Amino acid sequence: MPERVSLGMHIGASQHICGLYQTAEERDNTLITYFRTALRAGQACFVGLDGADTAVLRALGTKREIADWTESGQLQLRDSTTPIAPADGITFEDIQAVWSRTLSTGRSIHGAGPVRVGGEAAWWISQLREERFLEYESEMNRYLPENVGMLCLYNLDRFGGEAITEVVQTHPFLLVSGVAITNPFYLTPANYRASRAGFATDVPTPTQGDIPNLSISENVTTRESQSVPQTAINAV
Repeated sequence: MPERVSLGMHIGASQHICGLYQTAEERDNTLITYFRTALRAGQACFVGLDGADTAVLRALGTKREIADWTESGQLQLRDSTTPIAPADGITFEDIQAVWSRTLSTGRSIHGAGPVRVGGEAAWWISQLREERFLEYESEMNRYLPENVGMLCLYNLDRFGGEAITEVVQTHPFLLVSGVAITNPFYLTPANYRASRAGFATDVPTPTQGDIPNLSISENVTTRESQSVPQTAINAV
């Protein structure tokens, strides 16, 4: 049975989680739950949003808490309005350097404890072409530092079916019905590269019928026509 990880509990050990959503409410509730517990436990948090919408930021705590967290550097917000490099020129190493600097800043203030990173994956789309973005998601599994939890949220209405299939394959954990479970569709970076090159793997490929059952929503559909492997159903 896949491992369950509550978003309100400690998330560490290089956990890279994918969440699929359709509504702004689903996105916001997930981010608030994910970050609020960590912030109040003194952990450094880094939020990435598509655009400069700060509604999530305002809902993370009281005005006094948010002011204290942001002023101390414990809470940092990044958005797509400030690109880090031209989309055609950025490399995985460039992105790694950004994360390294960001994590170093947080840990210089709050020590070497757990760190939470998360937000809308659309934030990175403005920084990378789609094929590079997917490679980045896969390679992140090699380099994600210890005690860093990373939650990547994808809008099902924005991303196409083929892209979502590969997104699911590049994350070791899936957020399903409010619980992070081990992903039965996950491909290691080596297997992901082999799959893209046309080689078969022993890991099942999610179908378009599977995708609705992989939503972060509490209302998970389990009709036979939209089923996920039984291991995933049992964990929800």
